[in-house]
Amino acid sequence: MKKTRHMKPGVLTKFGYNTKNRSSDRHHALNNAISVIGRSSVLRRLTVLSILGQRTNPRLSKKYKHDALYVKRKGRIKRATYGGKKY
Repeated sequence: MKKTRHMKPGVLTKFGYNTKNRSSDRHHALNNAISVIGRSSVLRRLTVLSILGQRTNPRLSKKYKHDALYVKRKGRIKRATYGGKKY
């Protein structure tokens, strides 16, 4: 079994992230966190929180999972189209 690294608590709360907030407020806080600590770090943290809380608190786990999907979709690069062809 692979061990998870110790995560410092409160990293996302510095940016105003709280699961009690509305989704728009959480997304704003995640955007701030992405600009400072990076997209992959935020995504990794949300994914770990979602997985670890699946059995103990499924409602929070679902919020973390939705926020991780938001971060994942936010980072996608749109392809340029020229004359109907995708490049």
